[in-house]
Amino acid sequence: MERNKNAKMIERMQCIKDTLDFKEPKKVPVKIQYTNWPYFYAGVTLKEVMHDPELNAKSYMKILDDIEFDLSLFGVNVIPVGVFQELKSNKYALANDDTAVTHSQGIEEFLGPEFYPDIIKDPFLVQTETLLKTQIPIFRRPKEEAMKCLKASINPFLNNMIMQQIVMNRMDELGIVRLVDKNTFSAEAPFYFGPLSSIMDYFRGMQGALTDLRRRPKEVKAACDAIMRQSAEMGHFLTDVPKIKASFGDTLVPFGLNIINAECFLSPNNFKEYYLDYFKEYIGPYLEAGAKYYILGEGKLLPVLDQFKELPRGSVFIQIDEDDPFEAYKKIKGHQTICAGISLSLLKYGTKQECIDYAKKCFDTFAPGGGFIFMHNKTLVSSKDINNENLLAVYEFANEYGKK
Repeated sequence: MERNKNAKMIERMQCIKDTLDFKEPKKVPVKIQYTNWPYFYAGVTLKEVMHDPELNAKSYMKILDDIEFDLSLFGVNVIPVGVFQELKSNKYALANDDTAVTHSQGIEEFLGPEFYPDIIKDPFLVQTETLLKTQIPIFRRPKEEAMKCLKASINPFLNNMIMQQIVMNRMDELGIVRLVDKNTFSAEAPFYFGPLSSIMDYFRGMQGALTDLRRRPKEVKAACDAIMRQSAEMGHFLTDVPKIKASFGDTLVPFGLNIINAECFLSPNNFKEYYLDYFKEYIGPYLEAGAKYYILGEGKLLPVLDQFKELPRGSVFIQIDEDDPFEAYKKIKGHQTICAGISLSLLKYGTKQECIDYAKKCFDTFAPGGGFIFMHNKTLVSSKDINNENLLAVYEFANEYGKK
C-alpha cells in the first residue's frame, strides 16, 4: 500500500515498530477505531451528507481536529449504503437514526448445506454467481432491469470513493498511520480472512456454520481447504521468504490485516484446526519475512490467546474486544502486542476521572517494555456508544502520559 510519508508519520511508524519489537517507544501509540460514529460527533446524519462527497468528508473529518491519534485501521470505514439502495438490496441499510448502518445477517438468506459440493469445487463461483443472486435479488431479474439498477449505483459508489480519498489525504497530512486500505483491504502483506469466517459470513450464516461444524465436519474442512487454496491463488500469496522481504521494499513496518469472526466462537481445539493451522501455513512466510499482522478479534479470544505464542514473537498485535485486557496481558505479555485500554461501557457510564484512572492503570501495567497500543475495546458505531467528553479527556491523557 502506498503511503504518503511525512516526518510525523515516519515518527509514528517508528514508535509502532518499537512497540511491536518490545522496545519502549518514544510515545506509546494511540489508536482509534470507528465506522459511522464521526457523523454523530459532527452533529449530522449520513443521509444528509451522503450525496455530497465534500460535505460528507468535512463532517467525517471533524474528529481529526479534536482528537489526536497515531493510527487507525482503515482511516475511513463507511459502507456506501446508497449503492445497496439503488440495487434494491437490504444487505446494508441505514438504521432509524439515518446514520448507523445495519447488516442484514439476522434475516439474510444464506445457502443450504446441499451447496457444500459446489463450494468445495469453486468457492468464488458460488459467491459471485449463486450467492450474489440470492442476496441481491435484482440480479435475478431481467438483464435490462438489473443493468438499470447497476448503472444507478455508480454515482453513490463514486461519491463514497471521493469522500474517502479526501479524508485519507487529510490523514496523510496529519501523519496518521492507516494499517490497510479500506477499499481493497491491501497492505504490504495480504489480507487474511479465515475460511470458516468466509463460510459463516458469506455462505451459511452464523447458525448454519456452527451447526455444520458438529453435523458435517468433513464437508466444512474440505470447504475451508478449498477457500484457502483459492484465496491464496487469487491473492497471489507468496511462499518464498526472500521474495516476500524484497516485496516489502524499504517499508519500516510491513502491515497485514486479519479479521477474526467465526473463530471467536470456537473451542481451543477447533480454533487450532480451523484458524491457526491455516494462518501459519498461508501467512507464516510473511511473518517470517517481518510482516506485522493486526488481529481484529470480534468477540472473546482469551481461551485461545496462548496459541498466538506459536507465531514468531512480535509478529501480531491483537485487539482485545470482549475480554478483560489484564487477563489477556497475562496470557501473551512479552510474546505479542495487545491493543487494549478502556471499554466503551466505562466511557459511556463512568466519570471523567474514573476513565482517566483506568487508562492510567492500563499504561502503568502494559506499557513497560513495549508491546502495548492504547485504544478502546470496540468499534465506535453510534452516538449512544460513549460520552464524548470522556473520550476526549482519555485520549488527551493517553497522548501525554504515553510519552517517555
